[in-house]
Amino acid sequence: MDQDLDDDLVSEFRDLPSKFHQTLIPDLERMSTTSKAYITKANKEITEGFKPLVGLEPLKFFYATSQSSYVCLQVLQTLGYVLYLLLLLMYLVLVFSTETGLGCKVLGLGQTFVGFAVGLHYYVTVFHRAVLNQPPKTNWKVHGIYATCFLLICVLSGVDRRKKAYLEDGGDEGKKS
Repeated sequence: MDQDLDDDLVSEFRDLPSKFHQTLIPDLERMSTTSKAYITKANKEITEGFKPLVGLEPLKFFYATSQSSYVCLQVLQTLGYVLYLLLLLMYLVLVFSTETGLGCKVLGLGQTFVGFAVGLHYYVTVFHRAVLNQPPKTNWKVHGIYATCFLLICVLSGVDRRKKAYLEDGGDEGKKS
């Protein structure tokens, strides 16, 4: 009887691979099919709910992520811009109230005109829409134009200031170089 028990035990171990294939492989296949279905369904839901923020312009991105912070930022930015416009007006008054050349006066007018034009455009496309709780209507090209205008103003205003007046013997201004 001890021999029969050993033979049964050994035969069970010999049959173990075939039993393993008969029972475990179908279960693994069924689990694999089920998990593929769940993964496919989850991927579809993620894909449908995912909206990339990659092409968004910075103000639209900021508006989409935090509207209350966006409005606060626009109010602060507008106050800063109003300060800039006041400085432009003071500079324009200074240029026209002192004896300066025609180039300096034209430059002052140009700076003021560009400053007010950019401010008006910004008010219409960004600030007014922010107050109405709407996304801004602007893009990268507009920001490029803003930057180009202000860069041109900075370059042109630096040209007139580079010329130094030399004093003559009597204290009068002489040539500029």
